[in-house]
Order: sequence, then C-alpha cells, then structure tokens
Amino acid sequence: MDLAALRAVLEEKELALAQVEQELEDLRGELDAFAREYNARVGVRQARLEALEAEVAQQQRRAAPGHREVFAYGYASVDDQFRRAWTRPAEPEPAPAAPVPPPALDAAGEGELKRLYRELARAHHPDFATTDDERARRTRVMAEINAAYAERRLADLRAVAGLASAASREPDLSPAARVAWLRAELARVSDVLATRERERRELEQGSLMRLKVEAALGRRRGRDVLAEALALIERKIAERELELVMLRGAAGPPGRNGT
Repeated sequence: MDLAALRAVLEEKELALAQVEQELEDLRGELDAFAREYNARVGVRQARLEALEAEVAQQQRRAAPGHREVFAYGYASVDDQFRRAWTRPAEPEPAPAAPVPPPALDAAGEGELKRLYRELARAHHPDFATTDDERARRTRVMAEINAAYAERRLADLRAVAGLASAASREPDLSPAARVAWLRAELARVSDVLATRERERRELEQGSLMRLKVEAALGRRRGRDVLAEALALIERKIAERELELVMLRGAAGPPGRNGT
C-alpha cells in the first residue's frame, strides 16, 4: 500500500474514532443526567432499604441457635420498640442540586457543534501523542473540549478549531520509513477504535441504560417507572422496619440469648 492509500485509510479510521468518541460523550451525558434523576427520586430510599436489609440479616444471625451476645443496651418491650420504629423522626434527606441544563442550540448549531467536536477529537486525541509530555498536553486539551461539548459551548469549540491536523503529525522521514510509521499509526488507531467501540457497547447494554430506556418507554405509555420503583422500595422499607421490630422483640431481655 502506497503513502496516499495509507493516509486515506488512516484518515478513515481517525474519522471513525472521532465519531465514536462523540457518541460516547453523548451516551455518558445522557446516562449521567438519568443517574442524577434516579438518585434524586429513588437513590436515597434505596440506600435506606439496603441498610435495613443489612440490619435484618444481622439480627437474624443473632437470633440463630447457639449465638451468644452480651446486650450493651437496656431492654425495651415489643410495644415500646414498635412505637420507636414508627414514630422516630424521619431521616433528613439531602436535596440534590438541580443540574443546570446546557443552553439549547438550533439544528444548525447542534450540527456545527458535533462537526467541530469530531474535528477536535481527531486533532487532539491523547492516544495520538508520541511523547509523554505531548500526551499530558493533549489530555488537558481534550478534557476542555469534552467539557465544552457537554455544556454546548459552541463558541469555545470554534475558538480551538482548525489546529493540528492528522497530516501534521507525520514525522519528516524517508518514504520507506514514513510508510512504516503510517502502518504503525494505523494499527494503533485501529486498536483505540476497537476499545472505544467496546466501551460504547457496554454503555448501551448496561443496566443503567436498560432502566433509562424502560423509563422512557413508560412515559410514552403514561407510566412513571421511577415513581413505581420508589413505591415498591417504600413498601419493602416498611416490611423491613416491621421485621426488625419483631426480631428485636424476639431477642427478649438481657441474658436470654446465653448471658
């Protein structure tokens, strides 16, 4: 394969990599936004349920035959424990900060934003660096580009557009050495592309994406999937709290379990 053909194939791979990088950024942004919504509406109570389930399991172990425990606290009757469980003040729940949505762009602006991102990802991708210092510089620049893209700062992307091109990375070598360099670069870009495509598939097939899709489908059908999930969690919390009351009552006064 001659120089021109190698450059063409390398450019095709680099463009494909830039496209996948953009798709990854979009997926991560969508999933981050959904994760914030989930945590705000469901996550705190899910954490409460998990803590209760761990406490139930601990109490069940204590109630197992042969278990010995020195009770360090005063004994309370079953009625008193039930009253405490259901009348204690509600645990304060931190109010999550509402995410600030990125500014809306019209169709032309969104198209330009995506085009610029692909160009800049291709020009500044850290995996195209040839030295550690260059990789560190590219990593910083790429982080700024990713942030500008996520926040829809079109003006910032315009400001850094048109810098290093793929051809400018070619070293000043003899034709034969340049062919070898292009082949090595092509292999490296192909490896990075395969890795990014695998990362994209993992995000697309992950549990968070499945829940996001289920929530979106539910909205189209007039359902609030997260509200349904929260209602189920609240029922389980009530069951676990009552179970704890019964387990603590069954433990009896100090000395009953072997002391």
